[in-house]
Amino acid sequence: MESFQLHTHTCIDIANTMKPFLSSATTKTLSQRRSFLSSFQRTSSSTTTNNIIQPNPSYVNLSHAPTSYLTSSSAPAVVYNSFLSKSECNALVLDITSKMKRRRYEKGHWDAVITTYKEVELRIPHDFHGTEEERIVSSCDLSKETIQTIQRVRHHLEQHHFFNSASPDDKVGWLPSHAIDLAKHGELTAHVDSVKFSGGIVAGLSLLSSSIMRLRPEKEKKEEEGYIDLWLEQGSLYVLSGVARYEYTHELLPSGSIFTKLGGMEEEEIQVERDRRLSVIFRDAKF
Repeated sequence: MESFQLHTHTCIDIANTMKPFLSSATTKTLSQRRSFLSSFQRTSSSTTTNNIIQPNPSYVNLSHAPTSYLTSSSAPAVVYNSFLSKSECNALVLDITSKMKRRRYEKGHWDAVITTYKEVELRIPHDFHGTEEERIVSSCDLSKETIQTIQRVRHHLEQHHFFNSASPDDKVGWLPSHAIDLAKHGELTAHVDSVKFSGGIVAGLSLLSSSIMRLRPEKEKKEEEGYIDLWLEQGSLYVLSGVARYEYTHELLPSGSIFTKLGGMEEEEIQVERDRRLSVIFRDAKF
């Protein structure tokens, strides 16, 4: 398989609009740059152009973003709100719940970043390389709609977050998706997903409960303060790539945390009460 380069062309217009302003770091203060970003977010909204779903900038709060994030050319953390239909959400919840019904909540994980959770792989026929019969048997525990949804997410990521630098016939390799059931009082603490096997994208669907994801500079790589908040509503898709994938930790804030949405003429503070949360995680394979 030929190599791929990450590409977030859904965010190119945003980056090009901000570049002249952000690059003049010697003449603009950090507060001025943040003010610019806030005003930009207020005039932006999630749109669908020519059947292409665009990320919603108001679901990513950059008000407290570190300077390195604001000035990076590859720092995209984006959220597509209402990415899933109600039917897709329901099918995923039913399938995940069915696969996990005999599992107990784990108190912790070997890497100590998650507590009170269940986890299971969601393999679809494309994830198997055996005979056609093996493909059919392996996928019989997932509904047709769930399989189609996983394929739709992967296709969306391939189309809008990768750039093929070689042949158009090459395809992105995917690790099997996996579902996480995080109990109401479970925790997901700050971490960077392992780069040993997975590639340049970490993406996730949010189900059952909304939450706030916070990105912070990884201390081993950056001596900076600041953070970026992502509002993950039920049915949304988040994508972390570039700097957000490799140089920033991500975590879920506790229930009752406030997300400040910059989507209109005034700021809207949203208190997010997190309950039991299901998520489906997507990672490209490392080659």
